[in-house]
Amino acid sequence: ALGCTVNDVLMATVAGTLGAYLRAGGFDTTDVVLRASVPVNLREAEEAATLGNKFGLLFVELPVGVSNPLQRAYTLHDTMHELKGSQQPPLTLTVLGLLGMLPNVVQGPAIELFSRKGSLVASNVPGPRAHLYMCGQQISEMYFWVPQSGSMGIGVSILSYAGKVFFGLIADRACI
Repeated sequence: ALGCTVNDVLMATVAGTLGAYLRAGGFDTTDVVLRASVPVNLREAEEAATLGNKFGLLFVELPVGVSNPLQRAYTLHDTMHELKGSQQPPLTLTVLGLLGMLPNVVQGPAIELFSRKGSLVASNVPGPRAHLYMCGQQISEMYFWVPQSGSMGIGVSILSYAGKVFFGLIADRACI
């Protein structure tokens, strides 16, 4: 109905929630934008069954200062539309691969520098569309915790499962 993707709406919800939290704490969010590091799957369809990760990163500006939910969704849609097809994900995959080959003494500071490009990490994963069962019991909810590195103080995980969406949040209050 909005001409946006489900992902645009979910990320706009994250931005709105963070903005509301900051405003409730007395912080003026006028014109504030937080940058989220968002993993992007770079695996080709024919590689779907192979092991290991193959992802790059997008650095997405979240309009936490926009309190109108429709305006926030449209703003995020425009941002995501601009980033789609950019060279950010493959470039970050290459950089992360190169960092992995460096000695540990160099990796730490390099990863810290890389992590300072964003305030939070947010990952949106499509889960199973049908209910799953374990030991004969239906699994009613699913969550995961997005890995954080360096000094990123917020991790947001979004998982769709059986027609519902589940948000996980881990945060360092001192960073917020």
